[in-house]
Amino acid sequence: MALTSWPPSVVPETRTVVRLPVSAIVALAARGMPVRRATSRPWAVTRSTPNTAPGGGRKRTVARVMCTQLESRGRRKTCAELGITPNGPALPATTNCEIERFHPHVLFELLGLRELVMALPDDDVGRALRLCLSSLLVKFMKAGPTAPRDGAAKRIARGVPSRMLADRAAELARGLAALERRTPPGTPAAQIWEGDARELPIEASSAALVISSPPYAGTYDYAAIHDARFLWLGLSETKFRRMQLGARANQVGDVSGDAWRAQQARFMAEIARVLRPGGRALLVVGDGVVDGRAENAPDGIAAAGAPLGLEPIARASQARPLHDRRLATIFAGQPRREHLLLLEKRAR
Repeated sequence: MALTSWPPSVVPETRTVVRLPVSAIVALAARGMPVRRATSRPWAVTRSTPNTAPGGGRKRTVARVMCTQLESRGRRKTCAELGITPNGPALPATTNCEIERFHPHVLFELLGLRELVMALPDDDVGRALRLCLSSLLVKFMKAGPTAPRDGAAKRIARGVPSRMLADRAAELARGLAALERRTPPGTPAAQIWEGDARELPIEASSAALVISSPPYAGTYDYAAIHDARFLWLGLSETKFRRMQLGARANQVGDVSGDAWRAQQARFMAEIARVLRPGGRALLVVGDGVVDGRAENAPDGIAAAGAPLGLEPIARASQARPLHDRRLATIFAGQPRREHLLLLEKRAR
């Protein structure tokens, strides 16, 4: 960390020093070590005087310092100037921006967890722990478009990220064990492919059931939602942005109706292609905004599925809160809903 005097009279000049234990900070301040100005809250550095008399010892303020985060290059330069070794993890160059997204102590703990998790082989255990780490990131953010609303004010104790990662891993293991116990003997092993919903690597008329949640048109920038995961897990944001469907670019509703309907027709055609006659599709969809106007998602799915032989047979809907002001304006007092839709492929 960098230190600065508070008030300025404690230390006469402004230069940089690294993060050190409190005892070392006191010693440096007492010797008049130049320190760097910062804008965070001041830390009072005190020295205690032992006293066996009733009432205990006395404390007096030696100096007040303020702290700010140094990047890796600044830490190395400062350590070289002072002839000392850094005593703490340097922030990787690729995550310098993350100091704005996480509280410093949370960030360093998450970085340590990431170092351990990413060092594991790319096997079932390694991938499972990366999944668990990915699920934690948003919960600990203090700022950013996906941060919890109380993120900046939330107090997160040291060790909480580590315990939560362990809890998530244990929860995943219990869930997989329960699934295995309930799976009937002789059930074929699951096969998993990564692909494009507009071009599925599955044979025609081979699926009895498709379960999916198509994009909520014009409502979210899905790449922005996963911004932290691209960085922390080493994933390609460029590829994701190229493949995402129905995402807003700058604001809610800036999705072209013609472009969205063309994309919707393609993934609905793939669902129809892979389903066998009598097969069903279960879709979770949300009302979106297309060309700046509210879109009724079930109507859009029904219109896209009709020429493909996909017939709606059941629906359940639930109103969702409107936290975005532009969404509230567009829906003009009408509820915006999420829907569970069941469609069946007609026999030809």
